[in-house]
Amino acid sequence: MVPTNLKRRVIVLVLGTTAGSLAITPRSSAQVRFEFTPFGGLYLPTSKVIDQFSTACNCQVSGKQKTNFSLGGRIAAWVSDRLAVEGSFGYSGSGVSITAAGFGSADTSANILTGSARLLIGLGPRALNTLFYLSGGLGLVAHGGAAYTGASGTTRVGAIAGVGARLKVAPSLAVRAELEDYLYSAQFSASSGGGQTNSKFQNDLVLSLGLAIPLGGR
Repeated sequence: MVPTNLKRRVIVLVLGTTAGSLAITPRSSAQVRFEFTPFGGLYLPTSKVIDQFSTACNCQVSGKQKTNFSLGGRIAAWVSDRLAVEGSFGYSGSGVSITAAGFGSADTSANILTGSARLLIGLGPRALNTLFYLSGGLGLVAHGGAAYTGASGTTRVGAIAGVGARLKVAPSLAVRAELEDYLYSAQFSASSGGGQTNSKFQNDLVLSLGLAIPLGGR
């Protein structure tokens, strides 16, 4: 399970960064439209979190998060029809596959907690109530579960970039489809003061579909 204090740090980071971005927007609060988007999708890691030679087995050891379902939510503040500030959080029960060359592989339970604070920028004219947009900002990825017991450095802050589409399906509802890329470096240390893994650059993708619901009756 993800520790409660870690969940709080993610929420504080996302909400704090989002609030700071809203504070500098030029539009008045009366013109801002808020919406909440619960989503489901897939967490798709593309890189190994560990890949190095181990003297314990005298072999190459690698570890990679596994593709799994992802659930989460987003809170957006649309300051215009084409610009929004958004905070998000997500969870995936992604396990880890560990391979020791010449000895085989094994799966270990783990989980991933993600968070972001970003800008959404609309592209081109609207077509049939559809808005296409780019997104970018600050991303956070926290590794937890049995696979990371006794490890430190499991929470990393990096960048996030993405593309998406928002399709209006009713006067107050819209469907959002997104592909996000969390960009960061993974490196773990033994909490007891032992060794450290090599730094590995990560591209963790989240493909999702959600339903945008307006808040505050707007």
